[in-house]
Amino acid sequence: MKNLTAAIVLIASASVVHAQVRVIIADRARNSLWTLRDLDHSTVINEPGEVIRFFDGSNAAGTQGLNNPTSMAIRCDGLVAMGDQGNQTITFFHDLNGDDDAQDVGESKVVASTTGNLSSARLGFPSGVAFDSAGVLYMANASNASGDDVIYKFRDLDGNGDFQGAGEITIFAGAGVFGGTSTNYSPQEIFWSGDTLFLHNSNGSAPSQFGVYAFRDLNGDGDANDPGEMTFFGPTAAAGIAGLAGLPISPDLAHPGSIYILQLATGGVDQLVRLTDLNGDGDALDPGEAVLVWSTAEAGFTSVGLMSRITGEVYITDNSGKRVIELKDNNGDGLFDNTTERRTFYVSATTPTPIVGDIRQIVNWRACPSDRNDDGGVGIEDLLIFLEDYNNGTVCADLTGDGGVGIEDLLEYLVRYNAGC
Repeated sequence: MKNLTAAIVLIASASVVHAQVRVIIADRARNSLWTLRDLDHSTVINEPGEVIRFFDGSNAAGTQGLNNPTSMAIRCDGLVAMGDQGNQTITFFHDLNGDDDAQDVGESKVVASTTGNLSSARLGFPSGVAFDSAGVLYMANASNASGDDVIYKFRDLDGNGDFQGAGEITIFAGAGVFGGTSTNYSPQEIFWSGDTLFLHNSNGSAPSQFGVYAFRDLNGDGDANDPGEMTFFGPTAAAGIAGLAGLPISPDLAHPGSIYILQLATGGVDQLVRLTDLNGDGDALDPGEAVLVWSTAEAGFTSVGLMSRITGEVYITDNSGKRVIELKDNNGDGLFDNTTERRTFYVSATTPTPIVGDIRQIVNWRACPSDRNDDGGVGIEDLLIFLEDYNNGTVCADLTGDGGVGIEDLLEYLVRYNAGC
């Protein structure tokens, strides 16, 4: 059993800092990923010093460039996964030298592709990617000519760093719950919470409903492809607001157990909806469990990406306006309907040409390695989170990047913890 004495001894000496906001955004127009980092703690991003190209085809590793990035997720150790529709691939990125990009040798790799994988998986439209608590990757594929609706699970069985080997891509949810056709559902973004995978569905044609579905492996066979393992979570008009077409989904980190989705109403109205299972029955279908927390009907606003922070901020990407807006509940009413509760976090410069093109997916990239709960400070809560990961041997505690969890990782964390970042 691992000795945690050193960690306890150093608790009192940890300093508290305010970590910068740092996110990664996907840009389909430039086929690039960008880091936005608030270096001066001004709470806004000013070009060019706070905008860094995280990855593109000019990378030193020679990794295949992007061709219509459509989904993105970040693992607890900072590894980023990107689903690419044009290439029908999944690529991993990891900033190993701490320079806010993955352009260097060894920092990027195509880990799965329709071409060459020996599991016969078809990655035609990777509309959502997510990691579970153990660091296992999942991908939702929205049906098109390159495959039906399916959620894949990825495991590197031969230890070579990719998922191209036989049996390394398996069906987590497919024909058993989606019905086996390409028209029943439209799977979009996904995320894991505990033992449940949540998916935003953007098809309201029978038998599917617009909104969120929950997937649980009830019989312990390693998938959620059996009857009853996919259930509709919400929203409905009876719960507070009707479900409509939409792509993004995100946990509401400031309200544990709640979920945010973005959807589009008639007249081009972008809506941010919070779903909460208030009575613990496994869905958000009851009165008051779906709340419209923000909306806008402004022309030229096209919401695509969504993320929240534990400190309450919600970030929404506006693809048409080439910007990221921030919502914050300043008066504590659970809504963002006050004019002081919205501001522009980032807008791409327009002269001489925009540095960033389309702004689509967005993920929170931990700016301070020891701030494990991403609340902007370093304290006992962060240490306890790390120690739990350390004792469980999860990938979240592998700070040295050697593929294992040991005393070196604990010592590395304590150095960062005592440094306040």
